[in-house]
Amino acid sequence: MKRVSIIIWTVLIVALCAATAFASEGGGGEHHALPWMNFILRWINFIIFVGLIWYLAGKKIKDFFVGRQKGIKKDLEDLDQRRIEADKQLKEVEQSIANIEQEKQAIMDKAREDGEAAKAAIIAKAKESAEKIRAQAVLSAEHETQAAIDALRADMADMVVAAAAKILEEKLDQGRHEKLVDEYIKKVVLN
Repeated sequence: MKRVSIIIWTVLIVALCAATAFASEGGGGEHHALPWMNFILRWINFIIFVGLIWYLAGKKIKDFFVGRQKGIKKDLEDLDQRRIEADKQLKEVEQSIANIEQEKQAIMDKAREDGEAAKAAIIAKAKESAEKIRAQAVLSAEHETQAAIDALRADMADMVVAAAAKILEEKLDQGRHEKLVDEYIKKVVLN
């Protein structure tokens, strides 16, 4: 209701100003009479036009301006909230910049510790691998030594057999050879 009365008063003030302006238009010495009937009809036409607009679109116009006002208010609140968040983030960034030297030192210390741990692990693994290789080399050397001894024994046995065969051939004649074979066969058959 308050708005309707404001609109009515505004229309009346505008009408009075228009009437005054129309009345002072004559100039010089001539005085024209105001066509009041024409003037009143125009005002009635204007009031009907404004009334129709108010009746048909008044609620939408009101909602538009109220909605616009609420939207602007919400935007201002959002901006205030963003400003608060931006100030908070700025303080966090300033704090992190202030602590960057400490963080850098902590990162360097952690990297150094990790490097030392990796170095110790690599050395331990290398020692373990060296021990395995050394043990395999000892075992391999023992096998090769045993194989060489066995090969040497086989060669020596072959040489002893060849030497014994040679000595027997030289000292043993055909008759004695047959006698030895017969004695050996008797021992084998009797046993």
